[in-house]
Amino acid sequence: MPLDLNEFSTDETSSAYRRIVERVRNLCEPAVPYPDSPRLAIRERLVRCFWFDQNLTTDDLRTDGGQKLRVLSPGWWNLEAGPDFRNAVIRLGRGEIVKGHVEVHIYSSGWKAHGHHEDPNYNSVILHVVMWDDLDSGTVLRADGTELPQLRLEPYLEGELGELAEMVNPEDYPADNSGSVGLCHRKLIEHGVDEEWLGTFLDAAGDERILGRAARFRKRLGQAPPDQLFYEGVMEALGYKRNKSQFRMLASIAPLERLRGLCPSDDLDVCCVQIEAALFGAAGLLPMADELDAFDDETRRYAGPLLDRWPAIRENFADTMMQRSQWKLSGVRPANTPPRRIAAISFILARYLHRDLLEPFRTAVMQGSSGTRRGCVRIRRDIENILAEFPDNYWSYRSSFGGGRRETPQRLVGKSRSLIIITNTVVPALLAQAKGRSRKDLALAVHRFYGQLPRLDDNSVERFVRRRIFAGDVELEKLVNSARRQQGLHQIFKDYCEQDARGCRQCALAAALGE
Repeated sequence: MPLDLNEFSTDETSSAYRRIVERVRNLCEPAVPYPDSPRLAIRERLVRCFWFDQNLTTDDLRTDGGQKLRVLSPGWWNLEAGPDFRNAVIRLGRGEIVKGHVEVHIYSSGWKAHGHHEDPNYNSVILHVVMWDDLDSGTVLRADGTELPQLRLEPYLEGELGELAEMVNPEDYPADNSGSVGLCHRKLIEHGVDEEWLGTFLDAAGDERILGRAARFRKRLGQAPPDQLFYEGVMEALGYKRNKSQFRMLASIAPLERLRGLCPSDDLDVCCVQIEAALFGAAGLLPMADELDAFDDETRRYAGPLLDRWPAIRENFADTMMQRSQWKLSGVRPANTPPRRIAAISFILARYLHRDLLEPFRTAVMQGSSGTRRGCVRIRRDIENILAEFPDNYWSYRSSFGGGRRETPQRLVGKSRSLIIITNTVVPALLAQAKGRSRKDLALAVHRFYGQLPRLDDNSVERFVRRRIFAGDVELEKLVNSARRQQGLHQIFKDYCEQDARGCRQCALAAALGE
């Protein structure tokens, strides 16, 4: 018999999910402490994806023993028995190029736990790749007694682990059985699917994820003002996949307080040029003066004033300026290039710089009718306009300084990116503010708005969890019909699915469905 969820109200953003977890904990194997330990639980397959893609600062790689490591080829993904990657090519220190196989584990203890230290089939392995070294050993031994160098990936990841995990799409990699159905699906079939029950559970899990984001926002309030933290969150989202950390860095070296000092005037046009000059210059993306002659007339008219302003601003960023080489400019869709995103945030800041940056978003939620679907659509459109309302100027037609000019204008922040910012940044920030100020009216309005937000674009985490729960049943998958329920899938993944079989046996969803 499934757990009665009627006593766990989801009419407001509450800890219903956490209380459900506590209630069912004694029905399954001992669970991971809630909330999670600081070390993110991940699947081994994810570590393989990182190694295969080399999502690493490859110029800095060193083995745990301190040897310089250069990866010439990560090898071929092995779908048969034996090491995870075959025919890899590496160079250790200044020695000769070494060819052989690579074995991947989450922890260094996995080598011995899987019996590789006694298996001669692994004597061809030349490198042990792990996310963490839980043995603090630095090396492992092959069956032939050879000491095998080991590489920990975590120090060399190109970004935060959780962010990179959400970027990985398992469908882009050789197939394995990682997408098999979970215990939760088998119980759904055994007990009969109650769509209302399952929707309520996903709603509660989605609330928990947003509560977690809001709690992290409030925890950081001692380090920076609320609008600075909000600004950093929006900047990070504007960085999309490849430039998140770079935009976060730019927000820290060009904080709101410094930008306000550079813009004493409320004149929108003057303030916008001043902020653009500061952000482009601090980012290392402002063109050089001697490059202007090679540009077209429109680019010279636009970039000239920025270059004129920059010398007087430069001293504010002398010790913290970024370099162009830090940005990922290749492989980025034209609509998502860093210059276009910087132009977008510059105009938003110019409009609201001398106010509480959260105020227009809070006003939109409070003045709209968040209790109805139509009202929530209007709120979303108002917020999208705040994020995307931009004069029809240079960057509406361009992707880079001096780049080709498109015939029709394009929004600097598209609707899908706006929805991501609303879900991951605006809602948690406003909820944190509501909790901090004991504003029940704001908390309720935010909750209702969040519950009506439409689905975001799919990602690999959601596809994985949907496979575990719904086993490809298209009708059941329609239950995930909102951003709130998508967030619920992420919460379930983080708490259980990442741990594979052990997490499946601990899963609160499976336990709540009953025996």
